[in-house]
Amino acid sequence: MYQSIKKILYATDLSETARDAMRYAVSLTGRYGAEMTSLHVVPDIYEEMTLSTGIDMDLYFGIDRWRSLTDERLGSAKEAVLERIRATCEELKEEVGDCLASCEHVLVKVGHPVKTIIDTATEDGYDLVVMGTRGHSKFEDLLLGSTANGVIRRCPVPVMVVRLEAPKTS
Repeated sequence: MYQSIKKILYATDLSETARDAMRYAVSLTGRYGAEMTSLHVVPDIYEEMTLSTGIDMDLYFGIDRWRSLTDERLGSAKEAVLERIRATCEELKEEVGDCLASCEHVLVKVGHPVKTIIDTATEDGYDLVVMGTRGHSKFEDLLLGSTANGVIRRCPVPVMVVRLEAPKTS
């Protein structure tokens, strides 16, 4: 059964591929009269280091101190993300019309990117997730990118993945 698209979650890592994906997301907001929210996930370094090294980071760096630094980092990250998204909107004006309204809803969260994108999409009732992936070789095409692949495989919400075209070589 077809569901109308009213809420789009644009997941960005601020890469060139994500910029291409934003073109599609903004275009879809205009076509369907949808609302768009941009989401950037800052990886939780504390969790990543604890899981990947097996070292109890609490022994070296208290979780309370880490959270206070994370809050500071999140504030500056949100400003940087907002600025990058607005700059991209300005660039896209000529292609897709005035899209600054699409750039007003910005979320910056700390966590595992795949889990955070899926949780946000489902908990906040989005109809579509739009994100980019790199595709420079046939092998990378198969892999899609770990974040995009994880979201596609586990997200109950439809996912549109925009692949950055590899430069043509002569």
